[in-house]
Amino acid sequence: MNENNLQELDNIQIALRKENHELRLKIIHDKQRRIIKKKEFEQLQMLVKDAGIRLNEGSELIRKLQQHLKICQEKVNLVVFRKTKQKTRYF
Repeated sequence: MNENNLQELDNIQIALRKENHELRLKIIHDKQRRIIKKKEFEQLQMLVKDAGIRLNEGSELIRKLQQHLKICQEKVNLVVFRKTKQKTRYF
């Protein structure tokens, strides 16, 4: 082999090492991005689960308040009916 061939092989070897290094950096960066995205996804899942729980609790509270309101309205109607009935007796 002559000196030109050896120089060309050295240049190719240097280029391959550089490319190899860049590819390793890219692989590491991609792995880190996947880890971050996985953590973000897990956090979103937790938020969705928490929102679902809160929605169910809110729905249950609304249902109980509606029942309480219905009972209160029935009591008010009963009181109004009794007072109206008493007033008609006196006339």
